[in-house]
Amino acid sequence: MKLTTCKRCDMKNVYWTQNSSGKWQLMDERGNPHHCDDGKLKAVKCKYCPADDLHWAEDINPQTQVKKMVLTESYGLQHACDERITFLAKEKQEKKDKYESEKKRVAAHPDGICPSCNGGGYDTQKGLSAYTLCGTCHGQGSFSERTRKQMLADERRKIWPNMQEYSTFPRGRRW
Repeated sequence: MKLTTCKRCDMKNVYWTQNSSGKWQLMDERGNPHHCDDGKLKAVKCKYCPADDLHWAEDINPQTQVKKMVLTESYGLQHACDERITFLAKEKQEKKDKYESEKKRVAAHPDGICPSCNGGGYDTQKGLSAYTLCGTCHGQGSFSERTRKQMLADERRKIWPNMQEYSTFPRGRRW
C-alpha cells in the first residue's frame, strides 16, 4: 500500500483501496474510510488567473441527482474568471474550425473509390500488419452520400466525444 495525501484537506498517511464492489475508497492509516473535516478545506489556485483562495465544492443537480465538483470562491459562489471563459471560447472555436475544414475536405472529394487506400479502407503505406484506418476516407473505402455522412459522424465523435449520438437510421425495425 502506497501512502498519499488527501487532495481536499491535506491529511497525510492515507491510501487508496478497492472495496468488494470495485469502488475505490480513500482509507486512513488505521483502515477506516477517510472523511474530510468540513472546516479544513485545502485552498487551491486557478490555473487561468492569479486567484488562490478557492476550494472544490460538491454541486448536486436537483433533477438528475448527479454530483460534480465545482471550483468555488471562499465566499461560496462559483469561480468564473475572464481568463477561463476566454480559454474555453478559444478552444470551442478551434474545434468548430477543425470540423468545418474536415467537412469541406470530405465534401470536395469526388464520388468513387478512395485513391489513398484503393477501396480497402486501411492505410496501405504501413502494410497489412498495421491495420490502421485510412485517414482520407476514415476506413469507408469509397466516397458517396452515405459514406460522407458516416465520415462526418466519426469526426464529430473524435472532436466532441461527449456529444449525444444521433442515429442516421429511421426508428423502428431495420431488416
